[in-house]
Amino acid sequence: SELYDRVRALIAGKRGQEEARWTQTEEDTAVRQRVRRLVEKVTDERVKIWARVRLGGERGVDVAREYGYRSGAGVTLLARRLEATASKNRKLKTQLEKLKSDAICK
Repeated sequence: SELYDRVRALIAGKRGQEEARWTQTEEDTAVRQRVRRLVEKVTDERVKIWARVRLGGERGVDVAREYGYRSGAGVTLLARRLEATASKNRKLKTQLEKLKSDAICK
């Protein structure tokens, strides 16, 4: 919207804490959306969950609820186990590194 664009332009020229917080929130939202798009075609649910939590910065409890886990702790454990598996599995490691690269660079 026009108002939104005007606010962004005004904030871009400011250096205060509130402006920095607003800008960071905007960047975080963009990263989350980018990660969600990146994992749309991923078939391994574990990789989707890992990417959304580790790369997208989504809260574990929110992702857990969406995927049917009882708590965010289950999602955290899943992410740790996937990372441990990736350290021994070259294909998985490559997949996670590519997702990480794509989430940050685009």
